Amino acid sequence: MKKPALLILLCITTFAFAVYADPYAGKREKWLTIGESLKPGLSQRQIVPLRTVVPEKDASAFQGIRMVEKEPLTGTTAGKKLVADDPVIYDFGEHVVGYVSLSINTGDGKQIDGPVRLELVLDEVPAGVVVPYSLYKGWISSAWLQREIITVDQVPFSIDLPRRYSFRYIRINVLTESTGFDLVLNKLEAKSVTSAGKDSGKPTAISPTLNKVDSVSLITLRDCMQTVLEDGPKRDRRLWIGDLRLQSLANYVSFKNADIVKRCLYLLAYCAREDGLLTATIYERPAPLPQQGNCCIDYALIYNVILLEYLQQYGDKETAGDLLPVALKQTEIALQYVIDGLFVTEDTGGWWRFFDWCEELDKTAAMQGCLIYTFEKTAELAHQLGKETEAKSLQKQVAIFRKAAMKAYYDKEHKVFRSKSGQLSYASQIWMILGGVVKGKEATDLLKRMTEIPEMIKPRSPYLYHYYLEALYLCGENEKIKEIIEDYWGGMIHKGADTFWEVYDPSNDYLTPYKRGGDYDYIVNSYCHAWSCTPVYFLRIIK
Repeated sequence: MKKPALLILLCITTFAFAVYADPYAGKREKWLTIGESLKPGLSQRQIVPLRTVVPEKDASAFQGIRMVEKEPLTGTTAGKKLVADDPVIYDFGEHVVGYVSLSINTGDGKQIDGPVRLELVLDEVPAGVVVPYSLYKGWISSAWLQREIITVDQVPFSIDLPRRYSFRYIRINVLTESTGFDLVLNKLEAKSVTSAGKDSGKPTAISPTLNKVDSVSLITLRDCMQTVLEDGPKRDRRLWIGDLRLQSLANYVSFKNADIVKRCLYLLAYCAREDGLLTATIYERPAPLPQQGNCCIDYALIYNVILLEYLQQYGDKETAGDLLPVALKQTEIALQYVIDGLFVTEDTGGWWRFFDWCEELDKTAAMQGCLIYTFEKTAELAHQLGKETEAKSLQKQVAIFRKAAMKAYYDKEHKVFRSKSGQLSYASQIWMILGGVVKGKEATDLLKRMTEIPEMIKPRSPYLYHYYLEALYLCGENEKIKEIIEDYWGGMIHKGADTFWEVYDPSNDYLTPYKRGGDYDYIVNSYCHAWSCTPVYFLRIIK
């Protein structure tokens, strides 16, 4: 082989190694070991149903259905008759995440003369146990709908269902007709599980509605605190970066569990993609694994904010220093998509962006604001760890990003930010304020102005509402924060929420991100969702 050809081959080989070499080589196994060593135990609590209920159509009720008490129960379901095709709905009176046990027998002790088939349907809201699952057509798996079929060959029969459920209501229906015997339910109970401990925060008595919001926010966080901080115990039952940040904030003012946040940070680092980009979500079982192909660039950058806030909360420089290379790598990857100070999205690099459950949302301006916000937080992280060279480099980029943002997205005439397509949205204004593109009175005026423009696309999920509150907090608008919490989260309570929901539009009870041609696709929604828990954070830090 001639020397020039050899040189070219060497260069290609070196380039390939540089592209595919694991930036965290030699560190991943250590991170996994630390993460697994922090796995929390789960406390348990036995819960029994409080009543049987029947559904009634009510246009004023959430999703058009309300539950009406049929019979109160006094701590036991013993002797409750089960009749074929006459389902009974049991109401536990609260949101439960845990395991269900039941036992059945015949009323007179006779043996059954053939198999009995039971159907159990469990859900968090009334519609979930009323709407037939056959009507669901959504694009996410119907297996997330909590339905079990149990076949009984002989009685007495008892079973501890192996799967964990998230519910308030359980509907039991006998699918097979019995002859010559009465079937009765002897026991129905649940064992709730959580890794949350005692609430050691200091909730402030503000108003009856806000006090209730604080309580429901806390329950939402509690039921999502398992062996990781899950996004939702009904589904997806996984660790997501976006939810983790909001859960961590709420945890810092309530349960104050440092180890579970630390565990999540290490597991996410261990599961990063081969090029170093963090995956948006990871599986915990059977072993920590990334969800392949599911990378969200704004979530990856938000990881840096979580790490900074963890350091600020606990002063744990060892963990922050250990994971700083991960944070810096996220900024390096993001810079690959920056041209003349602007984040460009023509080449996605195998990732997507979130910001809100809103298909029509143009995310260009919001992404630019997120870029600025997270780079500035990463600079602060580097500074607190004594990495001044990295901190100064990141701050230099922040200045460039801000200048480019004003030039590309600011409408001087109307004093608002428009996305690349010219669209107006809360998301664009919120993230430009969080990114410090406008500050002080100018930011405060923008927050007021955006509420007065009818064509502004409003948030569709508690996730973006959190960042709206964060922008208000940055501007010192504490009374406005209370007003929005009372209106938005209080609105869910007025519609019967035991825990706060994945999506909520006050004008549309049937909103779902998973619609694919079906009128009932909303039944797969998560009605206990981690990113909706942060009122507990704001209500405990504002004066």
